[in-house]
Amino acid sequence: MITLLSVHWAFSKPPALRRLAQSIKSRFSSSNVEGVRALCTAEMGLAQLTAWDVREELINGELIAISLDDVQDQMLAVWALFPTSRHLPVRVITFLDVLKQAMQSINMSGAP
Repeated sequence: MITLLSVHWAFSKPPALRRLAQSIKSRFSSSNVEGVRALCTAEMGLAQLTAWDVREELINGELIAISLDDVQDQMLAVWALFPTSRHLPVRVITFLDVLKQAMQSINMSGAP
């Protein structure tokens, strides 16, 4: 017997880009990006992953992006939280600068 799981994929709906959650029936669900990516590259299904997580696979042609006409991918935020913003160590400031530059350099279409 196969039990179908209900998961939600998030999208933004133009023109106001309001948030839309679509219920998806699935046989498998995981929060492990590496495992989901491996299943997708083995042609075992579809997944909603960030371009950041599958950039190399998109470039190499191991995965293809699917675009939908009536919705857009939901933009996700990355947050860095610290107990205090006073006197952050130089290594933390450097890390944040490098992370910001790396994320800005990623073309969200997956192209180099």
